[in-house]
Amino acid sequence: MRYIINGLKLHKHFICLCLLIIITSALSLSRLGHGSSHIPQTSWVSTNGEYVVFDLGASQHVRFMSIHNGHFDRGLFHITSSNDGERWYAIHTQTVHYTPYQWRRINFPANTYARFIEIRPIANHSLQFYEVGVFNAQEELIPIVGFHHYSKGAYSLIDEQHLIVLHPCFMLGIYFDEVHHVRTAHDYVHGNRATEWTHPPMGKNLIAAGIAVGGMNPFSWRLPGAIAGILMIPLMYALAKALFRSNNWALFASVVFAFDFMRFVQTRIATLDSFLVLFVMAMYLFMLLYIQRVKTHSFKHTSILLILCGISTGLAIATKWQGVYALIGLPILFAPSWFRLLKDNIPQAIKTIYICILAFLVVPFVIYAASYIPFVIGNGAYDIPSAVRMFWNNQVDMFSFHSGIESDHRYGSPWWEWPLMLTPFHYFSRTINGYRHSIIALGNPAIWWFGIPALLWGLFRLIKPSRENVVLSKKERRLIKKKEKQLSSSTGG
Repeated sequence: MRYIINGLKLHKHFICLCLLIIITSALSLSRLGHGSSHIPQTSWVSTNGEYVVFDLGASQHVRFMSIHNGHFDRGLFHITSSNDGERWYAIHTQTVHYTPYQWRRINFPANTYARFIEIRPIANHSLQFYEVGVFNAQEELIPIVGFHHYSKGAYSLIDEQHLIVLHPCFMLGIYFDEVHHVRTAHDYVHGNRATEWTHPPMGKNLIAAGIAVGGMNPFSWRLPGAIAGILMIPLMYALAKALFRSNNWALFASVVFAFDFMRFVQTRIATLDSFLVLFVMAMYLFMLLYIQRVKTHSFKHTSILLILCGISTGLAIATKWQGVYALIGLPILFAPSWFRLLKDNIPQAIKTIYICILAFLVVPFVIYAASYIPFVIGNGAYDIPSAVRMFWNNQVDMFSFHSGIESDHRYGSPWWEWPLMLTPFHYFSRTINGYRHSIIALGNPAIWWFGIPALLWGLFRLIKPSRENVVLSKKERRLIKKKEKQLSSSTGG
């Protein structure tokens, strides 16, 4: 059945896929994070021992302070209070690292009364705060009327008081590995030295693109990953359509994938895995299309598919080295079709090898190297020899870092537990207004558990294939017959 929309014939499966993408987009973008109007945008930076003293106008009962942290995570500082500006009393000392770009509550000793509150770095530590709010015992925001002492940019600490929140949630700051990747993306945008260097830069470049367009706020830094998660839906449809040659099964696979909890959670956090999965899916889609069309389509058409596969491979490896593991499966799929091509058309098979060298060696290397441009610029390499040296040193550092990891993660689990989902991954956990808020990465049991017998059945069919011929469409059968006739006439047979 087809529907007529503005004179265009649209298949019902296409309409269903569009509706699925709309629903997925609404769910993925909902409550992703507040925009710049909800997050402080101006900050105070202390790099040379500068300090500030807030004036509350009169001595008041102060119970705690809410601070929105900046880029740094190692700035140690004292907080002291005074009623007259002469005698000072220590009420807090920050002695541990803190999470950047996040609201943090600092509790004061009970019965602390003060007019002046001082924030002073310890031993010239660098500090960066976006906003500071002082609260009384009734959890009411106390107006800061001015400064008893201030340094350059100090007024940025009190210019967005309406944005101070009493009970921050995940939407208002960084959580889990965003602390590494978002900060590094921020570094790329501003041309600073990269905070995180243990993975290639491509995924962080994409996060940086969101920040560059929308500003330094949770919605902007999570938007690229959410878009990657949405793009996975039509990509899954194309993969399933190529595998099963059925619109119904392709739509079924897309629906199942769209409502998998792991895809939903993982693509709403600004980490690298969303981009990696998207590019790996694209790799296998283009390779699958190649091996299906190598007999029925022109050499130019199949060469473009191989190059697109190589581009996806380069993007995957430039996001995470796990893309190399995904690459291993491509020659396994490619080899049988190439040997059949070698048997039927030796010149085309030889030219295909040249295309593969371009697609899977040259193109991925160019993409991988180009992804390092923001990295080397931020680290001060402005000439080619310095950039090459820095590029190579980072490869050595990444290998040394990952090969030297010996400690177990507290949420880690052996590989055989993954399909069973025995150990879900905790991304966020906090008590807000007496309720425990948590974000966990967990697959949909209805999909994952039924997927185990489906996987076993697929392996069985792989080992013992059906005697039935591969199902081909009428168009593909016609194209194969046409190409066989052309080969027969060209060889004089």
